[in-house]
Amino acid sequence: LAETELALAGELVDANGSPVTENFAFPTEIGPAIGAGVKVGPLLQFEIPTVINLNALAVDGIAAGNLTPDDQMPGVPGEYVTTDGADAEVITFVEFPAGWLTMGVNSDDGFRSEAGPIEYPDDRVLLGEFDGGRGASDTTFDIYVQSAGVYPVRTIWMNGSGDASIEIFTVAADGTKVLLNDTANGGLKTYRTGVAPEPVEPSPDFFISIQLDGGAVRITWTEAGLVLQQSADLGTWTDVANATSPYTPPADSAPGL
Repeated sequence: LAETELALAGELVDANGSPVTENFAFPTEIGPAIGAGVKVGPLLQFEIPTVINLNALAVDGIAAGNLTPDDQMPGVPGEYVTTDGADAEVITFVEFPAGWLTMGVNSDDGFRSEAGPIEYPDDRVLLGEFDGGRGASDTTFDIYVQSAGVYPVRTIWMNGSGDASIEIFTVAADGTKVLLNDTANGGLKTYRTGVAPEPVEPSPDFFISIQLDGGAVRITWTEAGLVLQQSADLGTWTDVANATSPYTPPADSAPGL
């Protein structure tokens, strides 16, 4: 996968230290894409409006993975009629519900899935990966989505030699697997394009603390504009009038602050 990242970035070198810049995939071998591949740097970019259930041998009627029918992998078999050494990057924007869910990738060979700002590798969250060679096999991973919404998901894939395939899916509570964007069967809706938000950097001097000081509670904060609220039932909240930091609630204040 380290070499895959280099290949995708156009930074891979051969044994002699020379840049590997040639791409032997064919732009007119489109599979389920909406049109011919477009050259973007060292890569060919295809837009797939359906699902990611790609198999280099689908044209020969050979199935791989869990779910059928397989789509022909775009770009291959290419100029040398092979998928050996193929690398790919799949970017999609997934509409996630809040809470826990299980995702999975069936791959031949390796893959890595990440979520978060696509342009900022250090801020991505690793979802799951398999770094090596294998026949078409599953790797599943549990993820927790704090807030429902549309999130960027980036999956890289590589093939060493021989068969080549990838499926990206979620797993229902009963173990049923459904491809991303297979909405007819309950799959999560995905989008081909979107705007990944810039990482939000917290103020370096922001903090909030709650302390017990001489038997009284003291609340201290530094963020300008923070409004303290209170509630008698932890359901309905109202602003605390004239609350400034540091703030000591009166003894008869509401139980929730």
